[in-house]
Amino acid sequence: MSTARGTVTRFLVALAFLGALAGVILLGKWILVTVLVIALAWALLPRLAEAAIRYQNYPKLLNQVVSLREQAEEAEKRANTFQAAAEAATSAGIDEGMRRVYGEWLAHALPELELRSVTDVDGALVLVAQYAEDADTTPAIDARLALADAHTGAIKGVLLIVDVDVERRLVFLTCVEQRVPVFWAQLAERAPADSSPPANVALEPVSYPYPGHTNSLPDTVQREAPDEH
Repeated sequence: MSTARGTVTRFLVALAFLGALAGVILLGKWILVTVLVIALAWALLPRLAEAAIRYQNYPKLLNQVVSLREQAEEAEKRANTFQAAAEAATSAGIDEGMRRVYGEWLAHALPELELRSVTDVDGALVLVAQYAEDADTTPAIDARLALADAHTGAIKGVLLIVDVDVERRLVFLTCVEQRVPVFWAQLAERAPADSSPPANVALEPVSYPYPGHTNSLPDTVQREAPDEH
């Protein structure tokens, strides 16, 4: 609105000035036409210059708009990818949590297992254990056991029962959590040539820490404990 008003003002001022000048010089029709043309050109010159600048800048502005649109689309794709990855990670975490709970629960019903050998099956390290002939229960697939140092109790890793041979009372396990990677690397390196089990280790039920989990006795049990004095 202000731009149009300025244009009109410039036109009227130029027209009045040039009209007065023309009247002083000579009263002729061609003079009036010339004055009108000059005044109109004077008034429209800024607008024409502005239009010319916009015309020159239009390709640049168009390229900027296209570039911004492409960036917005790329950002949206990345956001969708991150969201999908987050959802997949959450789902995988939930599944692993359920497998941990189930594996720990199964492990507490296992008979005592003794490692017999290690072997390499298609590039995968498999540990073989055996249970006693008079065992009350048969080991369950998907049970999880900790491979612990026999002297310090330090956990080398977590094993998963993947198969059971009932006739020979053999249990086949694979490592699903390497707590001491160098231990497993060395074991895998020698397994193709040496099938003897690792020394000074023992199998025991795995115990995972859960939110709010505590190993201390409940208050009711502590209160009911007999007084040593």
